[in-house]
Amino acid sequence: QSIELGFNAVMVENERLEAGAYRDMVKRVVALAHARGVSVEAQVGHLPNAAVQGYGEATDPASARKFVEETGIDALGVAVGNVHILTQGKAPIDEDALASIRDAVKVPLVLHGGSGIPLELAPTLVRLGVAKVNYGTTLKQAYLDAVREKLAAYHVPMSPHPFLGMGGPEDILVAGREAVKSKARQLIRAFGGSGRA
Repeated sequence: QSIELGFNAVMVENERLEAGAYRDMVKRVVALAHARGVSVEAQVGHLPNAAVQGYGEATDPASARKFVEETGIDALGVAVGNVHILTQGKAPIDEDALASIRDAVKVPLVLHGGSGIPLELAPTLVRLGVAKVNYGTTLKQAYLDAVREKLAAYHVPMSPHPFLGMGGPEDILVAGREAVKSKARQLIRAFGGSGRA
């Protein structure tokens, strides 16, 4: 459906499928996507999920190489200590494992669970082949913090209109949007992506 809607890149999720079924599905998606000029990302290994105490399975370089060769994907998500939905603290990224995976595959690497990745590692991660880092939790936290801060000034019997949808300095939607933009700029700069779009 994403390809039909005009997306230029898709990610095939692997949390609920066994390895063989996932590989076969990725191959089918790659065939469909590449015929339309769409790139495909897939993942080898599983990230733990901090929100549900989920299990993790580190990406094995040899398995990653075989998977990339068999499926023809354009980018590979890897598990090297990164953690989904980490709301506090930092994830211990295994740089040696990342380097081994980079040497094993010929496609850009992707790190999901970016919220727990220390920003000071950004230049190293780029040098080790990481071309994309997914940030969901960090951006949502920035949004909610900004909304919470603005909303704290609202009390009945004040008019709610300036706080929601009017676009002024008290508007929580504006505050959330600006907080996400600011955080995104910080992340883009940390990874050396400013001015490169």
